[in-house]
Amino acid sequence: MKVALCGLGPMGRSHTQLLTQHGDDIELVAVADVQEDVRQEVAEQYGVAAYASGEEM
Repeated sequence: MKVALCGLGPMGRSHTQLLTQHGDDIELVAVADVQEDVRQEVAEQYGVAAYASGEEM
């Protein structure tokens, strides 16, 4: 299952980490957050696309 995550505050980052621990069952493909530095950091860490909003994603 492909998953995209909107919001990378403390809970969003926690969910990102949990989602990526599911191996082949779940694939994180994109993240969105209004803070550019946060979304770029997480996108680079997990090798996924980064967007400024859910609408843009």
